Amino acid sequence: VDQALPQTIICDKLRLTQVLINLISNAVKFTFKGLITVKFSLERCLNINGLPEMKCEIKDTGVGIAKEDQATLINMFGQIKEQDPKNKKSHGVGIGLTVSN
Repeated sequence: VDQALPQTIICDKLRLTQVLINLISNAVKFTFKGLITVKFSLERCLNINGLPEMKCEIKDTGVGIAKEDQATLINMFGQIKEQDPKNKKSHGVGIGLTVSN
């Protein structure tokens, strides 16, 4: 966590929670070995109100998403067909990343 981050932020708590749960859950679901990193930092650029913005990065060493499939995931109910038929972790209705966008 960036030490420059304020102790308190003003945000839509429900929306932020929903987005973080969706993104971290996907990282956990598709990372079988390795690690998941969640990093918060303060962006030095200012938003339209002249306030700094917080940035959250979620990185994992999971299976990844082919470039041609990435656009599909942002569409409502968009899911990627599972490459490995033995992997049964791909479930849900496919709205998580749409809600997070």
